[in-house]
Amino acid sequence: MSHQQQLAWIALSAAGALLLGLPAARYGQGCANWPGPHTNFELSLIHLAAVASMTAAWWALSHRAELPLQRVLLGGAVVHLAALGALPYLSGDPYYYSAIGHAMAAYHQSPTVPFDRFMRADDPFLMALGPDWRRGVSPYGWGFNELASWVASVGGEDPRLHLHLYQALGALALLGAAWLTGRAAHRAGQSSGRAAALVAFCPLAVIEATQSAHNDALLALVTALFVYLWMADHRLGATGALAAGLAIKLSGGLLLALSLVARPLGAIALRRRHFVLFAAVLMVLALLGGARFGAAIGYYTGLIGNPHAPEQYCTMRAIECLPRSLLRMAHQYVAAWTVGLMFRVFGAVWLVYAAWRAGREPHRHLAWCATGLFVYYLYLHGWQQSWYLLPLLPLLPFADVGLFPAMAIWCVGAVAYYAFKLPFDCQAEDTLGKRLAEVTEAALVLGPASLLLIRSRRVA
Repeated sequence: MSHQQQLAWIALSAAGALLLGLPAARYGQGCANWPGPHTNFELSLIHLAAVASMTAAWWALSHRAELPLQRVLLGGAVVHLAALGALPYLSGDPYYYSAIGHAMAAYHQSPTVPFDRFMRADDPFLMALGPDWRRGVSPYGWGFNELASWVASVGGEDPRLHLHLYQALGALALLGAAWLTGRAAHRAGQSSGRAAALVAFCPLAVIEATQSAHNDALLALVTALFVYLWMADHRLGATGALAAGLAIKLSGGLLLALSLVARPLGAIALRRRHFVLFAAVLMVLALLGGARFGAAIGYYTGLIGNPHAPEQYCTMRAIECLPRSLLRMAHQYVAAWTVGLMFRVFGAVWLVYAAWRAGREPHRHLAWCATGLFVYYLYLHGWQQSWYLLPLLPLLPFADVGLFPAMAIWCVGAVAYYAFKLPFDCQAEDTLGKRLAEVTEAALVLGPASLLLIRSRRVA
């Protein structure tokens, strides 16, 4: 591929990032000014066009081109800079980050105190939050809380500046992750440019890390540092890098736990049928425990949830959400909760299995980390959100060849589905159109990746 062709692909990716500004301008005005059906249709097409442009460029630059690492980073910077032009609109999380930092810097309050207890009613940072969020506290680690306080001290009383600062942090984190991934790939005998391009130009990275400013971008940077140190044979340093992720958010411990227990588990002589038996026993215990102690357990853990809560802790893009929804419609609340508990148990069994395989095959440690994280978030995490998989990106160059297509298509479907979700975000009533959109979301996120996973198993 010529130099001019490479620049053309980078320009196409940047154009896709710029296109995101059109739906951002309309949807960012809030529910009071929500566009009508015709405009919604046009904005959905624009969003899909943006994702398609970035996807085509991502694939070309990471597979058909041999770019030097420096050019990847410069081109990636252009694309992520283009995504900074519009404020976040796909998620309210960065508004929540701003409120946390504002509470600490302006009110000198602990992030564990609900915002509505001390913020003025007309405070723009409080008004930007939904009613339920105003009673919230920070669910993040001390490190991210301190970072939010620093952002607030720089941004002052300007909420828009806060949001742009979080977007800039997301972009810097992803570009840093791309650089570290490229360096790690070089140590493994791979193309550093291709590996970095897999991270920097990924539509998931541009949309969720930079445009939507999710703090999981920091976990991607932590994972990239782990990958780099692992490839440099600094095992202790690699573990320390993952441990630092706990200072950002609790989900940072997922990869840390998998990597930590891999070696001791790998020393145990087990067979796959042992894991099947282990899973079966835990499932039976979950069924019995759910029927007997469901309400008592659920009140104390958010991940497991409360069987009698008005809303269940899962999204329609998670497989478990359909049976749980049907059971709740039949007023079988404990049974619905027990289904969720069984998924939590199976998720734990899967992660233990992935760690065991990583320990048995130390030369494929990173590949099993990628497989474990991918399958868990795709099928076994009830509150499935696209940005949770940002830490997977630095692992992509080291993933199994057979599984890579499924991982790649997930990174696309996970941001393409917004085209069907956005038009109904401000619709409170449960209509047929809203239900069809939810089914489409699930099919787009789960379908292509699942088909490619099945195909990879057949080929193997």
